[in-house]
Amino acid sequence: ADKRPTFEVNMLPVDGGYRAGDSVWVRGTVKTYTGMPLADCRVRYDVQQREGWVRQAPAGGRRADVVTGEVQTDSTGAFAVPVVLQVPADGPALWRRFYDVAVAVTAANGETAEARTTLPLASRRAWLSADLPAVVCREQARPFTVRQTNAMGQTIEGRAAWTLNAADARQETAS
Repeated sequence: ADKRPTFEVNMLPVDGGYRAGDSVWVRGTVKTYTGMPLADCRVRYDVQQREGWVRQAPAGGRRADVVTGEVQTDSTGAFAVPVVLQVPADGPALWRRFYDVAVAVTAANGETAEARTTLPLASRRAWLSADLPAVVCREQARPFTVRQTNAMGQTIEGRAAWTLNAADARQETAS
């Protein structure tokens, strides 16, 4: 008879910006369903790199094994998988890669649970976006927001300077 799992594995998002050549830690936690951390569990990991295009969904693409290894959970049930973000130097100017991180956690009683996450990597460390309207009237200026996000789409801190340029309101017509 199959047993119900007694614990779960959660992968955490990678905080901050990162770019090709960086080393990042993909972190996770292992807890019982009652919320208690599981210490000293064996965490086997497999990291694969997958190609993608800037406007392509994170599926498909050629795969390459990057690294496999093993770590253990600490006293709080936390673990960290090292991932080195490497890309070929001879690639196109705009590119996107995906690092698929899969973990299999085995508890002292032999029970195993799995989890996975995808870490996107692109030719840029971060992107800026704004909710600025197409036309801004000086007398009726509305507030707007500028966001800086990493490749995972998470908002990250940063500093920016911006300028609004005045447009020429005169229209010329051909006669």
